[in-house]
Amino acid sequence: MVSHGSLLQSLPPRSNWPIVGREADIDLLLQRLVAGGGGVIIMGAPGLGKSTVMAAVLTKIAATGQRAIRLPAPLERDSKASFIEQWLGVPVPSSTSVDMVAAQIMAQLPSGASSASGESEVSAEVALTPILALDDIHLLDGFSAAVFRNLVEAGQIRLVATCREDPGLPSALDALWRSGHLEPERSASPQL
Repeated sequence: MVSHGSLLQSLPPRSNWPIVGREADIDLLLQRLVAGGGGVIIMGAPGLGKSTVMAAVLTKIAATGQRAIRLPAPLERDSKASFIEQWLGVPVPSSTSVDMVAAQIMAQLPSGASSASGESEVSAEVALTPILALDDIHLLDGFSAAVFRNLVEAGQIRLVATCREDPGLPSALDALWRSGHLEPERSASPQL
């Protein structure tokens, strides 16, 4: 009898598996990101491969010579710490403004360009804008979502993220979508 653990051990790494049937989605997302907008949100129900598509997009972004920073996913359980505190590993006093935290984050982020590639279709200005990638953005707390909103609105970052349709985007990021700073991309059902 084979145990569940041994079955998982025998499977090849997920990152090496080819993505079949989603090539057009990946290319479209890549085009939208390199066009220089505020970012793209991959929306859909659980289990449709949103994270896998985002990982493929990040791999293609890296091939253009640009660096994307993948952030840890927000915790699903209730926590007194905001996502920003979890990510940075330091407490943020309640009296701290969203603008102050956004400025401190920008001071710590490297530039988006990791090399000058003659093959890159990315303009110099867009290439210098860091790309932040985040799974499960629907789990963000209000303060953290407001920090990301400020960074995107100011053109300091571009965002690529996954989000479940239910509950949807946090209100600060929903406002970005409604203003055209973020483009939602609906994740289709995986083809069987």
